[in-house]
Amino acid sequence: MQTRQTSTSEDVEAPVRTFKAAGIVPYFVENDELKFLLIKGSFGWEFPKGHIEEGESTRQTAKRETEEETGLIIKHLRRFIYLSKYMVRIDFGTRKKLKHPIPKVVTYFLGEADTKNVKLSFEHSEYGWFAQSEAMEKLSRNKRKVLEAALCELN
Repeated sequence: MQTRQTSTSEDVEAPVRTFKAAGIVPYFVENDELKFLLIKGSFGWEFPKGHIEEGESTRQTAKRETEEETGLIIKHLRRFIYLSKYMVRIDFGTRKKLKHPIPKVVTYFLGEADTKNVKLSFEHSEYGWFAQSEAMEKLSRNKRKVLEAALCELN
């Protein structure tokens, strides 16, 4: 006699969703010195980024989010892509802790700004154009890795 094992809904794990976002590391050259734009939100200093909307490419998202959050139109992106992968532990909508962390992948591009004039969105409280060392001090470990990769591309 053959027995057949069946699975119940308790045996099957729900598919893990992944948050996907894209952004730009904006830079400006001033007196032969690189300056990087950082914006400050509720989770600290970061680069402009946001969630990918349906039908949008990562490049389109990065440009749209940068314009929405900073007013900057980055026309040309360098041949640079950095994937930042980490676990999200807080629901961005409710600001409450998640029961289970969810993976997030942010695709970063690198783009030179034509101007330093920023029109900050309501989502952020501060911004600044910072030299490498000052930017490194302000960024979290994950975002420092993004800046380090961007610096390798620029040097």
